[in-house]
Amino acid sequence: SFLSTLNKSSNSTTSLMFCSLYDFSVKRNNAAALAANDILQVFTLPKDTLIMAAGFEVEAVLTGESNDTTFNLGITTASTGGIAADVDEFVAAFDTDAAAAGAYATMIPGVFPNVLGSAATTLDLELEAATTAPTGGKLRVWAVLMNIDNPGSYDAAAATRDTLA
Repeated sequence: SFLSTLNKSSNSTTSLMFCSLYDFSVKRNNAAALAANDILQVFTLPKDTLIMAAGFEVEAVLTGESNDTTFNLGITTASTGGIAADVDEFVAAFDTDAAAAGAYATMIPGVFPNVLGSAATTLDLELEAATTAPTGGKLRVWAVLMNIDNPGSYDAAAATRDTLA
């Protein structure tokens, strides 16, 4: 995937933002109905990655949901030598039934940056609570990532070029 090639082509390190749009009306038509505690794998995060920030935005107001619907964003499978499993590591209990289009979930302060170790894992959205799960609307999940794998050694020309840039 394009995430697994994050900055592998050069010795420079750049942060990149990745997004995934979760459309509840499409998912509802292609799968079983969602229920409380369902885990939605958003995307796979490659090993040796620094998570600089992660969150989600309400792109289109969620519909068909009860008035107690909340979502978490985190990691459900630990990364060896890195981040532990914590389904609400980045966002906890964001109340989507009260959120307008364009609202951003409140990120948990103090958890960034966070490192993935020697094993890949997934960024996961959990439907934490809902008497009735949403049947429409869209959430855009995003993450700002940086490859921190060993880039190899710099030669003198590359080190001088990077210093001058």
